[in-house]
Amino acid sequence: MKKEFLVERQGKTFVLYAGLLDLAHSQGLTSVQTSLLQIPSKDNNQVAIVQTTVTMGYGEAARSFSGIGDAAPDNVTPAMRNCLIRMAETRSKARALRDAVNVGVTAVEELADETPGENSSERGYSSRTAGQKQQRQVTRNDRSEVKESGEGYKSITDTQVKALEKLCNMINHDLTEEIRTRFSVDDVKKLDTSQAAALIREFSSMQHRRQPRSEN
Repeated sequence: MKKEFLVERQGKTFVLYAGLLDLAHSQGLTSVQTSLLQIPSKDNNQVAIVQTTVTMGYGEAARSFSGIGDAAPDNVTPAMRNCLIRMAETRSKARALRDAVNVGVTAVEELADETPGENSSERGYSSRTAGQKQQRQVTRNDRSEVKESGEGYKSITDTQVKALEKLCNMINHDLTEEIRTRFSVDDVKKLDTSQAAALIREFSSMQHRRQPRSEN
């Protein structure tokens, strides 16, 4: 990692997202795909969740790495509270790239106190390096998906169901057993949006801690 992409914070070393991207390109980055798993809303406590899959190499030699990033009003600076999806995407890309290039140092953009300044484009918030094949797959989560089942209650959305299934697969958890133990129901579609949002955030944190090295 080039020194210009490393920063010191309270005696600890952190890496800039731009540095991870630069290193990934030098090691054969071929694509970065992002998927918006959850749009922030009052029903999920304004939590944005994005998943990124990074591919290194081509053909049979290709390897894929994934990461999930979340952003909420309580883990970003006040200046970024209107940019939750962008922050979640940047964090998810940083985590996927760290696995891809085998960097265990946390990215600055993952910190709750990080605020993009005048050099934000250089630090990766809006950078698009030439030659990078980047695809963005945004899962729709229209408000029409939220079905009113009664006063004060909103049933789980299809997007939340898919997110829970994907996360449970990544952390090797049985979704049916989880909801049976926690909420005494056997069908994930019986959860409400708040319950689903809480599970998504918890499972995302678990996936971050495990930091799987590869996903094929």
